[in-house]
Amino acid sequence: MSAYDEEMIKQLIKGLMQEIIQVKSKFKLWQHIQQQRNEYIDELNLAPAFFTLILQSMFNDVIITTAKLYEHGKGTINLNKLINIAENHKEIFIYEEKNKSLLNNEVIKEHKVCIETKKEQLDNLFTWRDRVYAHNDKKYFFEKNQVIKDAELTIENLEDLLQNAWEIVNFYSLALEGNAWYPESIDTLDVDCILSILKNFNEQKKMKLIY
Repeated sequence: MSAYDEEMIKQLIKGLMQEIIQVKSKFKLWQHIQQQRNEYIDELNLAPAFFTLILQSMFNDVIITTAKLYEHGKGTINLNKLINIAENHKEIFIYEEKNKSLLNNEVIKEHKVCIETKKEQLDNLFTWRDRVYAHNDKKYFFEKNQVIKDAELTIENLEDLLQNAWEIVNFYSLALEGNAWYPESIDTLDVDCILSILKNFNEQKKMKLIY
């Protein structure tokens, strides 16, 4: 394994965490808009193409980025790479609590096992990524709903994978320099301001029609 110094590991952790925060925020926003569809259906229909494209784009990125975080591959940066780097450079992760280093072999093993226990979820995720979102597999190109039957992937699965990714990277950030990260953008749901403005616009428009 190539040698990593403290600065390189800091950059690696920062890069992974920024990806995680962005994709968690997108997924939360995607879910929020989906949950608001009934209440704001008239407002969404003011710009149906815009909101449809935004929702499709966000979900596409959730699948691609989540898979990228967990994939294996020589020369790629992912959770497995971070864990392996930490295992081989434990002397760099010097942050302590109660005079005891946060990083040890037991924690590293727990992280590896945690990812291994999600094999079924990850296999299904990689099927979605590789055969639907990154490539046009003939089987799913003509029967797009078939992937749901062949490789079940629920909202809860995706939430679990993203939360697990955040917890792992956040731990190594703490173990390296004592820094913790907030799990998502604080203004993720400011779309509510837009929806409220559109709702007010619709209500005023209806009042003008009445009078």
